[in-house]
Amino acid sequence: MLSVLIGFSAWHWRFDPTGLLLVLSVALASQSILLYLLDRAALARTESTVLLVKTNYLSPVYTAFINNAQARKAFAFGILMKALLLLFSSKMLASDFSSANFVLFLYVSPMILFNYVANNSWGFFPALWINGSLGSRSEVYLIYFQLFIIPVLIDLIVTISVLAFLNLLSGHLLSFYLISTACFSLNGLLFSQYKAFRVHNSLSFGQVKSNVSGWSIFINFLLLIGIGLALKTVVTTFVLCLGLVLAVGYVFRSILPRDRNAIHRIYKSVFVDRE
Repeated sequence: MLSVLIGFSAWHWRFDPTGLLLVLSVALASQSILLYLLDRAALARTESTVLLVKTNYLSPVYTAFINNAQARKAFAFGILMKALLLLFSSKMLASDFSSANFVLFLYVSPMILFNYVANNSWGFFPALWINGSLGSRSEVYLIYFQLFIIPVLIDLIVTISVLAFLNLLSGHLLSFYLISTACFSLNGLLFSQYKAFRVHNSLSFGQVKSNVSGWSIFINFLLLIGIGLALKTVVTTFVLCLGLVLAVGYVFRSILPRDRNAIHRIYKSVFVDRE
């Protein structure tokens, strides 16, 4: 994050191609260093990390996220890209709702977190899915939300910090963030249940296949546009929140309880069909 802010400062004071090249170079260099350090941490655990697991200061769900190099790298990459792109998008702001404002909404929202990891949770954390499946259905859903509450909070802190730095922090953008998080969470849970597949390399830039379903990304973009338009008036905001509550109730009371084939389908897609 420090390297991103340094690069942004250089570009902010020098509006020329050299400054733009500088910020991109610094950001990519810092990202590469961070990913290298994360890989090293995955290969050799420190003594403090072992102590943390042994003393149960963290729940097994949070410990699994910390120890999962694939999810950790994807999350760190997404946070860095979000901060950088949010800083860039602030330079294109217009007074009315336009494509520039849509770009700002895009990077304010936690979409990157869901499009990189959360829309395919059981592909990243198959062991956690097995543990949850041994109990009741509610345990699986609880594990899903436990997995991403801390990453979302970190994302929120980064978002608020960048917006405050740019003097763009407002109740409107915070409302947009909270509502979009709720919508993306529901979408991510459904795609984790119905379109899960095993993740082999979370940051292989040469691969064609994404780590989440392409349809989940497309639906997230539609949700983003709908939320941005709905928040323009009080009435449409109320209708949106009411619709979200009804959708959550319908999913958890009708769709998921009737899915009798969930365990067999997820096991087959994650553990059998691993190509």
